[in-house]
Amino acid sequence: MHITLRQLEAFLVFSKYLNFSQAAKSLHLSQPAVSKLIKQLELQCNSPVIERLNHEVYLTSTGKTLIKHARRVLHEVSVLKEQVLLDSEQGYGRITLSIHNILQDAVLGCLSEFYKRFPHVELEVLVDNRNNQLRQLDNNEADLYILGPIPHRPDLEQFCCGVAQMLMVVAPEHRLAACEQVQGQDLRGETLITSEESTTVFQSLDACLERWQIEHKRLKMNNNYAVKEAVRKGLGVTLLPDLALQDDLAEGRLRALNMTDVASSIDIYLIHHKNKVLSSTMALLKKLILSSLIQ
Repeated sequence: MHITLRQLEAFLVFSKYLNFSQAAKSLHLSQPAVSKLIKQLELQCNSPVIERLNHEVYLTSTGKTLIKHARRVLHEVSVLKEQVLLDSEQGYGRITLSIHNILQDAVLGCLSEFYKRFPHVELEVLVDNRNNQLRQLDNNEADLYILGPIPHRPDLEQFCCGVAQMLMVVAPEHRLAACEQVQGQDLRGETLITSEESTTVFQSLDACLERWQIEHKRLKMNNNYAVKEAVRKGLGVTLLPDLALQDDLAEGRLRALNMTDVASSIDIYLIHHKNKVLSSTMALLKKLILSSLIQ
C-alpha cells in the first residue's frame, strides 16, 4: 500500500463536501484531478471509499475508517513541518553534547549561560570517559564533543578551546598539603591515582613519573571524575587540569601542591565530524564554548 499525503488531503476535503466540484474549488484543482486522486486512493486501499445511493454520495465503511486515520496522519505531518521549521531557527532545536567527565563542571557552567539565553533548546548531555567518547564519535551519537585532541583523524574538525594547566592535588589532611614547596621526590612511596591510559591527563602524569623515577603505588580508576573523588577521600594524590579543580580548590576540598617540576598542560578541544550539518543553534553553542570555556 502506497498512500500519498496528497491523496489523503484531497479525500479529507472531499469528505467535508461529498461533492467533487466543491472539493476541487477548495483544493484549487480541477474536478478530474480530484476524481483521479480519489480513484488512486481506492486502488491503494483495494476498496471503494465512496458510494452513490439515490443520487447522493456517501463514505463507505473503508472511507470512514480512512478519514479517522487521515486526520491523525495529516495532523502529525503538520506538527512535523512546524517542528522542522522551528529546529532550523536560531535558539530552537535539539543538540547532543558529549563531554569528557573531567571537564563536566566547566562545560556545565557554559551550558547554564547558554540555557539562560536560549531556553527553548532541547539539550542532551553525555558525560563519559574518552574511550566511550571515541565510540560515540564513530557511531555519530552526538553533535559536538569536548575532550582532548584526537590524532590521525582527518575526518574530524578539531578546535582548541584553550590550554589547561596541570596541578598535583591532595586532600587537605595530606602530609604535603601544608608544604610551601614540593619536589617530585617528595612523592616517593605515595599512591598515585590514575585514570584510563588513553587520556592526555594519564600521559601527563606518566611523563612526570618517568622524570622523577620514584617508587610509588598506583590506584587505577575508570574515569578522571572518580580520580578526583578518590583524592578527596585520602586514597592518594593525582595530577589533574586546573579547569576541573576550580570549585574544589576554592572551597577547600582539595589542595594544589606548589611543584616547580610539574610544568605540563593539556589542550582541550571541541570536535565534530567534518561533514556534520550544524544547525544555527549548534553553531551558537559551538561559538560560546570556544569563546568562554577557558578564560
